Amino acid sequence: MNLTATVEDLNLIARWLARRDGDDPRMGMAVEVVVIPGSEVLATVALAAAVWSTGRARWVMPVGGMGHGTPGLQRAIRSEPSLRWIPVADRAEGAILADVARTWGVPDDAILTEEMSTNCGANATGCRHVLEANGISPRNVLILQDPTMQRRTHASFAQAWANEPDAPKLWSWAVDFPDLVDGREGEPVWASRSSPWPVDRFIGLVLGEVPRLRDDAEGYGPRGRGFIPHVTVPDAVEAAWVRATARWADSAHR
Repeated sequence: MNLTATVEDLNLIARWLARRDGDDPRMGMAVEVVVIPGSEVLATVALAAAVWSTGRARWVMPVGGMGHGTPGLQRAIRSEPSLRWIPVADRAEGAILADVARTWGVPDDAILTEEMSTNCGANATGCRHVLEANGISPRNVLILQDPTMQRRTHASFAQAWANEPDAPKLWSWAVDFPDLVDGREGEPVWASRSSPWPVDRFIGLVLGEVPRLRDDAEGYGPRGRGFIPHVTVPDAVEAAWVRATARWADSAHR
């Protein structure tokens, strides 16, 4: 198989996963709440702080307890010199990310946290419960997530407010479009950019997301586990996934 074509397939899938709605949120509409689900991608917090600094957001809300992704967040904190003061051992992702937001200029009175959830669905329902407990009924919510998980996270938040007449309008803005190119010896490399992931881990994340988003017996949609509403996976993404999985079959199961 032509590797260049397969790298293009990975990029196509990644860009679809990295959902973006509307304009850059630093210049777009006002939102009451910017939600930052826990991940190792600290650029989400930087963007949330930037949106808050423009006056376009009232609340910045990190969400997440301690789960399988917590070690990645801990590593990201330890690798960033300006953040090494933040304690990470035995702390919820929401609490850690709140300290990152404070470091980058968001004041205490603009921060809410949810610190118990351990997956996308629980992130969403936990966020809703914290907002309700604080008497906050947002009209617009901006979700900033790891770009490989942005589309699924958006769907999880839509599920959390499903059938609610006063459900907020949800907006997603993936902080990055990860991009691979062909490297030496026939292996993909990052295209002139830093990344929180080694390439092989990124491939596993991307290929693992498509089956979750399908609305079939094995997926997370209504005809499967019922974690998210129906998501239509475009034919081009499905075809790219088949070709890329044939090339990186081991990665697809990570």
